[in-house]
Amino acid sequence: MRVRLDPGLRDAYSRAGVRLARSLLREEVRTQAFLSERAAERLRASGAARVVPRRAATLPHDRESRGHGQAGGRHV
Repeated sequence: MRVRLDPGLRDAYSRAGVRLARSLLREEVRTQAFLSERAAERLRASGAARVVPRRAATLPHDRESRGHGQAGGRHV
């Protein structure tokens, strides 16, 4: 998650507001696809008449985790 000050947003004390931005990591997209397919398999096995797996998310760019853990920690 990226945290930036937003100079266009001020609080009651005239301090710059905070803007939070987050993008998906490649491993999160792979995990989502894996879990979605496993869920679809289980639904079919339990007799579901129609299963529509969730479409996998896409990354805006070819992003790697670049050393950041899924919880936001930094790996050295």
